[in-house]
Amino acid sequence: MLRKLLFTLAIAFGFAITANAQVGQGSIKGTILDNETGEPVPFANVSLRRGSDQILGTTTDFDGKYTLKPIPPGTYDVQVSYVGFQTKKISGVGVSSDKITDVD
Repeated sequence: MLRKLLFTLAIAFGFAITANAQVGQGSIKGTILDNETGEPVPFANVSLRRGSDQILGTTTDFDGKYTLKPIPPGTYDVQVSYVGFQTKKISGVGVSSDKITDVD
């Protein structure tokens, strides 16, 4: 009986920590388009950077859409790269707690 109680408390504590860790996080979403044609760029690499450190990374989907999350509040750079294209860096992107920031 004591073993079941301790197991239940451990599981509940784990859920509480996980739920608390997600509070106050923001996210960035957007669409990557070719400047010349306006067509979406599928499978482009999108990275979230702070200085020279990469914080998060993802790739765009078939429609050029991406989402980066969870992100602690702060100011970041978003860098996009794709074979055959110049790397594009968008500096000073602000991320707020519990908000979605659009960066296309």
